[in-house]
Amino acid sequence: MRPNADSLGEHPHVGRYEILKRIGSGGMAEVFHARATGPGGYKRDLIIKRILPHFAARPDFVRGFVDEAKILGMLSHPNIVGIYDFGEDHGRHYLALEYLDGPTLASLLARLRASERILPVGIAAFIAREVCRGLTAVHALVSPTGVFMNVIHRDVTPSNVMITTNGAVKLLDFGIAKIQRSENVTQVGQIKGKAGYLAPEQILGGAVDARVDLFALGIVLYEMLSLEPLFYGEGGDAGAVYRTLEKKIDPPSSFRRDVPADLDHLVMKALSREAAKRFQTAGEMEFALDTIFKDSGLTTHDVAQVLSEIAGLPTARR
Repeated sequence: MRPNADSLGEHPHVGRYEILKRIGSGGMAEVFHARATGPGGYKRDLIIKRILPHFAARPDFVRGFVDEAKILGMLSHPNIVGIYDFGEDHGRHYLALEYLDGPTLASLLARLRASERILPVGIAAFIAREVCRGLTAVHALVSPTGVFMNVIHRDVTPSNVMITTNGAVKLLDFGIAKIQRSENVTQVGQIKGKAGYLAPEQILGGAVDARVDLFALGIVLYEMLSLEPLFYGEGGDAGAVYRTLEKKIDPPSSFRRDVPADLDHLVMKALSREAAKRFQTAGEMEFALDTIFKDSGLTTHDVAQVLSEIAGLPTARR
């Protein structure tokens, strides 16, 4: 086995891609900043996401990785990270993904907390609207043969939303996205997703559909307005699960006077514990968010400027 198969060697590569830097590791994969090169000095930076070695021999994890590649391969949308390639190198599958030059939403919120600043209401509405646009494409996905795929992302969190330097918003990480095959129904006791961003029906083992993503986005929007997790906190995962099912949720205007009534209503509707009382589609939620963004008087240029300023803030107090 070559030195680069499990670590960075002198001239590390994954497939035909040169590895520049290891960015980090998640639940099932590691991520690298990489570069593709070609004749005439061609260069393109990208991200390599490679399945971790201890999962490479497990069919269930490999199937999830392959599903992620299939989903991204069928999607081409400005609010979803792009895919360039999918392959296998020394027994480990990898994805070659669009390189994004910005922080995650989680990082932006951490910078705001550290500097004791708030995210403008219009910016929060804009970011949530852009995520909705990405989710609309995900939920409407059809196969090359015209079959409705019924895809659910299941991991809409601040860590999986990235903001580029020009203000673009991208939805990331389809590693636990679910393709609802007829023989692949949700099983009781099998919960996919992060505690604190799960819908009640996911926790309780009920049937799930695209509305779980809208509940998660409601949590993310609430967090953008409050700068604090809505459900996650004391007690870890167990505490988050309990609060998701039982906590009284106060409208955002209870802690921010600048939140308009329409945004209060939108957030509380997205966070309804009954799926039938939520927004029924991402497009419906997007329309409501678009109205709020336009009412804020901000332009997309304003958004890029504000987000760039926030991205430059320190992550912790000096």
